[in-house]
Amino acid sequence: MYVVRSRYSTTYQNEDHTLTFGISKNVYILPVASEGAVITDVVPEIFYNAPHPIARLADGEHAGFTVRTRVYLWSPSGLNAKLRVSGSWGSAASAQITEVAGAAVAIVNMSASAEQVRLWWPNGKGSRSVQHSRVSYTLQCVPVWIGTPYIISY
Repeated sequence: MYVVRSRYSTTYQNEDHTLTFGISKNVYILPVASEGAVITDVVPEIFYNAPHPIARLADGEHAGFTVRTRVYLWSPSGLNAKLRVSGSWGSAASAQITEVAGAAVAIVNMSASAEQVRLWWPNGKGSRSVQHSRVSYTLQCVPVWIGTPYIISY
């Protein structure tokens, strides 16, 4: 079983606004197969591929971006999986994860060139283009031979 809990929740104590770590509000209990895994968090980080701009960027005329995606997984009995992250702009990357039981983190980097993405602007300043990322994993199985393999010759 894996308990999904709030990373940080806002609370008030003596009229002071504080952040607490732990179970807050709804709690979900997810059954996990002994050979399975759960993606617990996905953290996309976007970095501009040039020094900080001092003027408004234009679609198709900028240095592009690097999208670093940190994926947190949890497995009760260890994990041997292939993680794949793909972006709606046409870029994809994968990572191999081999971990012992418990928590694991994988970092996958993708690029997004100026030709691949349209910029998002606040209301009234331009279009609001949105790009999406998809994260999936495939458990890797090791083939096991049971019995004696037969060799057939002609």
